[in-house]
Amino acid sequence: MCLLDVLHGISREYGWTVCAAHFNHCLRGEESDRDENFVSSHCAAAGIPFYSAREDVSLWAEENHMGTEAAGRERRYRFLETIREKTGAVFVATAHNADDNAETVLMHLLRGTGTAGLCGIQPQYGRVIRPLLSVSRSEIEEYNIARGIPWIEDSTNGDDSLLRNRLRHQVIPVLKDMNPAFADACRRLTLLAALDEKALSALAEEAARPYAETGKIPVAALASLPDAVALRVIRLMAGSALSFDHTDAVLRLCRSGSGTLSLPGGQVRSDGSELAFGTPLVPVLSETELEQDIPLFLPEAGLHVTLSRGIFDGRVNKSFTEYLFKTDDVCGKIVVRPRLPGDRYTLRTRGCTKSLKKLFNEASVPVEKRGAVPVFSDEAGILAVYPFGPCVRGKPEPGDAVCRILIRESLQ
Repeated sequence: MCLLDVLHGISREYGWTVCAAHFNHCLRGEESDRDENFVSSHCAAAGIPFYSAREDVSLWAEENHMGTEAAGRERRYRFLETIREKTGAVFVATAHNADDNAETVLMHLLRGTGTAGLCGIQPQYGRVIRPLLSVSRSEIEEYNIARGIPWIEDSTNGDDSLLRNRLRHQVIPVLKDMNPAFADACRRLTLLAALDEKALSALAEEAARPYAETGKIPVAALASLPDAVALRVIRLMAGSALSFDHTDAVLRLCRSGSGTLSLPGGQVRSDGSELAFGTPLVPVLSETELEQDIPLFLPEAGLHVTLSRGIFDGRVNKSFTEYLFKTDDVCGKIVVRPRLPGDRYTLRTRGCTKSLKKLFNEASVPVEKRGAVPVFSDEAGILAVYPFGPCVRGKPEPGDAVCRILIRESLQ
């Protein structure tokens, strides 16, 4: 509402035409509809062209095996780009502010990140601009109050089961006690990190250019580069979004002599003098027992898996990256393995039994990638398949002792 008021207020001075685009995610029932009607009515009174769309994002996320937050972002930005093209607009302006940026940086730090993650939210990304990125949330609220601009609070902003909200309510206030300008310090960090990332990426592109066509690079040429550049060269040569674990493994192969290493979508071979990228592979997981509190990296799938135990507090992670099972219903050891012929299980979210082959077909999982899909099982059968979800067996109730399988993608 602040952003709309600012842009509409200066539109005549700059010769702009401003319109509003509202995407209803249908996640909060009547509250979602209330928000849409609120914006529509405001725009009608102010004479601002208004566009809207609605979609059941939760259902779309389930059908496409994505977390709700990621699915919402994908559908929202697709809608905004559609409206931009429809209206002939030059830019899409979003109201991300300095506090949003600080929260994003902290989330990336918690999950493990490199320079790219420290770039946080940038002032401009393609056709998307963020005019309020240097303005704090409190300054925005003060502006709205002073101007008499109404706004509505999303009720989920108070849900501390969400990581971003826990950071906003529990962590950032402590950091602001130490440094009241913490959000501005994060903004400077993201701008400086973006400059570093751009420079390092340019150096890597220049270093990789002579070898891009053949897919082969002399070990000596790669070893002569600073690690920060060499890791980026490896990503360029591999032609895929490799994680740090993958690029670090290639760098170690480069230094250790000859050998072959599996990468997502292919492999890299070293004969001691040259690294060759690109030979396609069909990666297949090896069966491995999960040991409590010891992270396991699955290079074929680009995933980290951790098994832990605790008491279920009733909160459910809807991102498809955490599977909980009542301890008493788990039989023996838990292993992660590839699919086996005839594998079937009953999904907890659907209540129907399907073969993994049918699930993979419905989700259009490429045949060459199916051997890298993690299947978690105990001595009684399948517990879960990533990213489809857990089985109906072992669903816990609040207060139950549980086994927790946490899955996270290897960050870039």
